Amino acid sequence: MGFFAVSSRNSTAKISIPACHLTFWILPKHWFRGVGIGFNYLFDIGLRIKAESDLRRIRIALPFDSDPGALIDLSSKVLDPNFAPLIFGRPVSIKGNLLTYEAQDLYGNEVTDRVVSVSSANSTPESETDPRFSVWTVELNEPIRAGETAYVRFRIKMKNRGALWTSKGWGFAKRGTIADLRVTDIRESVLLGLGRNEAMHIVEIEKLFLFLGVPSYFVPNHYSPPLHYSRLLEPEVWRDYLQGKYERHTRISMHQWRSNAPIDADRPFRAYMDLSREFGRAIWIFYALGASALPILWRVIDRLIDTAIGK
Repeated sequence: MGFFAVSSRNSTAKISIPACHLTFWILPKHWFRGVGIGFNYLFDIGLRIKAESDLRRIRIALPFDSDPGALIDLSSKVLDPNFAPLIFGRPVSIKGNLLTYEAQDLYGNEVTDRVVSVSSANSTPESETDPRFSVWTVELNEPIRAGETAYVRFRIKMKNRGALWTSKGWGFAKRGTIADLRVTDIRESVLLGLGRNEAMHIVEIEKLFLFLGVPSYFVPNHYSPPLHYSRLLEPEVWRDYLQGKYERHTRISMHQWRSNAPIDADRPFRAYMDLSREFGRAIWIFYALGASALPILWRVIDRLIDTAIGK
């Protein structure tokens, strides 16, 4: 079991994180009218960063494995005046690389952040042998200046989803999934030898906004802590943001948690959701596959019986 965290290890710059936006996307791979086999797993990270001295890179611990080149900068989406209000959930004003929005309910004042892009080419993951954990050094294309508050947003495509998304059952008996999202929760990970080098360098996150985006045929049975909200996303609106990986045939449910207090290694945040799967049209394909396999299975059983009785 890994964890998400911002780490100050190997950094001389002192930073604070006024806000952290995390989104775990589970997007089906479609091949015919909404029927899919397998999923794309994406992890979006948005950070409000305040630096006490010039900052040129950030270090991120992640509860999954990924390949070099899997990081994509999303600053252009943040600076899109038509799309930015969907990211921040409120009206947003864009002037150059500055975004401004009213946030009395969140921070007690109006927010004006400079949006800083990250370098996909120069950001690299460290070599990790366990698929449940990885660490990235994310290079900024421009430094965040001392005393400045900036916003960065990027996406990492998962290679192995670790324990974030675990199926219940096996084969055709898979009837649901457990989502387990842990932020700054080092306890079990350290005992497993994951993230020990980062454990003493975790940066406090003042406000966490945690999102889980799943196909709507995954229905929550139980979740902890209570959700801030659940809603459906409009496919045509979000398809460009997800770079074509969001098909209009599948509705995506978005579930959000929020932290009520700052979080760090001593005060971690854990989000858990047990979901059942409603198969819809796809069930007929599974029934057809099962029916076509029955004659083969019967021949195998018949042959085993003949072998057992010595024919």
